[in-house]
Amino acid sequence: LSPVLVVNYVDSDSISYSVVVGSKVSKINHSVITVNLSEDGSEIYILADLDTKTMLGSLYQAKITSELKEIKKVSDGVAYGKYVSDDIYVYMNDYEVETGTGTLYAFGKEIAKNVSWNSVLYSEKDESLYFFTDKKDNNGTLNCYKSGNTNSVMKDVRIDSLTINHNNDVLFLHDFKNGEGI
Repeated sequence: LSPVLVVNYVDSDSISYSVVVGSKVSKINHSVITVNLSEDGSEIYILADLDTKTMLGSLYQAKITSELKEIKKVSDGVAYGKYVSDDIYVYMNDYEVETGTGTLYAFGKEIAKNVSWNSVLYSEKDESLYFFTDKKDNNGTLNCYKSGNTNSVMKDVRIDSLTINHNNDVLFLHDFKNGEGI
């Protein structure tokens, strides 16, 4: 695979985006919000076409070989998307601004509803996706998605405490009150 670049430029008073693979340039014919390129440059996700009433966009995906292949729509009503590992892309649909939650999608399917977007992390060690549901204040239920199954790990976990360290250990605070937790 040739080096892959995503470039933006001003085109008729708007910003346009193109994917450059070697000497081939492919224009992205959408009103782009964000672009996420896989680490190896073989795939791209494009959040575009913002609906100003809902502040949600459409998510598109394309494979990249010696050039950008056909861009296909994945979903409408998308708020956020990101790679959580080299090749695992997750996105949030049906996002509610008031609660800061929505429906989490990964691996081409719905994982869970009522998910706090800022809590989504992936552990390479155990090949698991961790996320919070039932957000109240800064606490929620920690969940784990692995091998097609979602399981609740623990309730009353501080959302901003979830981390995965350099050994890929999953760490979090439970029963956090008055600046202390377990």
